[in-house]
Amino acid sequence: MMHFRHAPDGAGPPHAAEAAESYSPLPARTGWRRQDGSLLHAELLGREGERVSVAKSEAMVALKRAAALIGLKPAQVLLMDTLAAFSQAQDWDSGQRPVVWPSNALLTDRTGLSLSALRRHLRKLCDAGVLCFRDSPNGKRWGRRGTDGLITEAYGFDLSPLAARAQELRTLHERHETERLAAASLRRQIAALIRTIRERRLLLPSGAAEAMQLDTALARPHPRIALSLLSRRAAELHGILAELDAILAPESPENGTHIEDTNKNQESDSTQTLQPDHPGEDSVVEKPVTHSVQPEQLLQALPNFAQWAGSASSHVTWAFLASVGQDISKMAGISGRQWERLRQRLGEERSVQALALVVEKSARGLIRCPSAYLEGMARKAALGQLDLDRSIRGQMRLAHAP
Repeated sequence: MMHFRHAPDGAGPPHAAEAAESYSPLPARTGWRRQDGSLLHAELLGREGERVSVAKSEAMVALKRAAALIGLKPAQVLLMDTLAAFSQAQDWDSGQRPVVWPSNALLTDRTGLSLSALRRHLRKLCDAGVLCFRDSPNGKRWGRRGTDGLITEAYGFDLSPLAARAQELRTLHERHETERLAAASLRRQIAALIRTIRERRLLLPSGAAEAMQLDTALARPHPRIALSLLSRRAAELHGILAELDAILAPESPENGTHIEDTNKNQESDSTQTLQPDHPGEDSVVEKPVTHSVQPEQLLQALPNFAQWAGSASSHVTWAFLASVGQDISKMAGISGRQWERLRQRLGEERSVQALALVVEKSARGLIRCPSAYLEGMARKAALGQLDLDRSIRGQMRLAHAP
């Protein structure tokens, strides 16, 4: 019986002819190291390192400190340290190249690595840009030195790329160390702020803690969070703590959180006395109390707030004043979070009125802490004790007083 390999053309198993046509033998191994991008890059770094003069100890210290930052493992650092031990001080001078030529047997004995691990780690050092290969025509490692101790010819492992990158590795380590210390400081600040806020939250009145929604803000930051996010988180916690301090500030004349005319019965419930527009008139006009101050009246009664709002139009609306309220609140030392919470509590119109009163009194030097004063007004509003109309009309009487 004839085997299909010896059958005439056209005979044999299915697709045998197609397989034979598509077959191409593997390229023969030449013994030379296969070239790629990392090898070429390492050789370019080696040429740069030949023009640099650096102490061997300084180069190795820079490598060890920045090893983890460039992806090197301890075994690879140990191998690099072993290779550098075969070089001499003059090999690292400008115009020289620190080439070493230890055998694989010697390296495996010094490092404790297997031959396969040794080859793998050597290639990783080349990929990291701290070592390049200088191969001889026959693939052997050898070298010779002159009477002055300088290398005249050598083939083996070239450490010139490390000399070229020594300053870069030092800078990389210093920048990483600065960021690490800054991140550690921010983490300590954040931990202290979270602990303080949790303690202050227990002092808030019923329902206030839930309204502030602090659970997300009090979560611990991720261990690998970026430095910029840590800084933003610390600033956010500082703002929350300032709001809590403003809410919990005692209401006393010394700290400026008292409210004088927002709940004081200055007139009867049925009428309100207004001074005439012109000081020379003797008549006194009595008008029924209205339950809503118009935006034009607000700007007339509170000139400092009108100046901050930047609008002298007689057709200004509550929507416009609310839109600029956030910018005005920041200028008055009130956080954006507190302003948004005030708008949710009081609504658009009343929140603008409350903010206007705080800005006006702060500009006149009547209060010291606008943020705390505003929180005091919000608490009175929650208890039904805040009368913004009376406060604004009181300011209107002061503005028209002779």
